[in-house]
Amino acid sequence: MFKKFLQISRGSCGEVRSMLYLARDLKYIDEIKVNGLLSDCMVLSKGIMS
Repeated sequence: MFKKFLQISRGSCGEVRSMLYLARDLKYIDEIKVNGLLSDCMVLSKGIMS
């Protein structure tokens, strides 16, 4: 059960990354902010996997 929750959480983190790329491309958010948030997502994703 908990393993499934972690898989879903990691997938959601990937979806957030996708939306961040889209928001950047559409100029809704600046590059510096996107890079910081993407970095946070990567840290969270690695933490979920460990």
